Amino acid sequence: MRAAIRARGVDRLISLTAVEVDKRLRLGALGKDFALRELPFNAVIVRAHVLYKIKADDRDTCRIAAMGDQLPPLPSADTFAAVVGEGPKVLAIAAMQAHCQFRAEVFLMSDADVVGGFLHIPLNSPVPMYLLLPDNLPHPLAGRYLLIQHAIYGLRESNRLFSLEMTRVITKVAGYVSTQGDSQLFVKADKVDPGYICIASVTVDDVLILTNSASMRQELLDALASRFGPLTINMESAMHAGVEFTRLPSGGVLLTQDRAIARAASVVGVSHLSPVALPGDGRLFFALVAEECVPVDSTVYSSLW
Repeated sequence: MRAAIRARGVDRLISLTAVEVDKRLRLGALGKDFALRELPFNAVIVRAHVLYKIKADDRDTCRIAAMGDQLPPLPSADTFAAVVGEGPKVLAIAAMQAHCQFRAEVFLMSDADVVGGFLHIPLNSPVPMYLLLPDNLPHPLAGRYLLIQHAIYGLRESNRLFSLEMTRVITKVAGYVSTQGDSQLFVKADKVDPGYICIASVTVDDVLILTNSASMRQELLDALASRFGPLTINMESAMHAGVEFTRLPSGGVLLTQDRAIARAASVVGVSHLSPVALPGDGRLFFALVAEECVPVDSTVYSSLW
């Protein structure tokens, strides 16, 4: 909290926190707030932790999540994040690009983000669960216990519940089929002209849409918005899940992670070093001098993504 105040100031933190809490209340993810003495005897209390983040595009964000790792594991152990593999995703981009080239059509690449994805999914917990907000949270509800009604971020089962609903909307409502190569890569062909194809590549709550049909793209966006509300949409995607897309003059698509790598290098203090082709390149270990061999906390790297 102190680091966030130093970086952006108290007023900015108060504004960000209000937006985050209000979103959870508006979507019904959190319900009425209580004092400890008012909770039922069988209540399960989950502590919340708060992350303030300055994104790569300099946007400020606040994320309030449950510390679900402090709860006992689910009996079924059903928890996972639905993420399409990089191999199938790259193959889908290449295949769609070749298909559009063959038909002399424009290759459309778009990105849609479900805002507050997990917060739309009912939790249906067999026991009442309450989220304890930190005492020092810059918000009037600090220190209060809020009834958890939806699959908020941080609970063990939230990933699975959201994935099931996302898959249902894409397959049952929008009419897509999950591919054999990857369960989170979905495809649909137009019934009149099967040459019009739309591919949906899903990474948790981000959908990369690859198609040669603007109408099929819109139908998918409408199906998602009908279930989850307004989406964050980039009709001409330049980035998806940390991967950057650049259209080449030849018509090809270049995939890089230069911005993510540059930001990580800046945070851990290695931006001044010469780049290497691969992390295992022999020059990496022989180019360093003694003063550059500074121990770095490994948790810093995991906090960057």
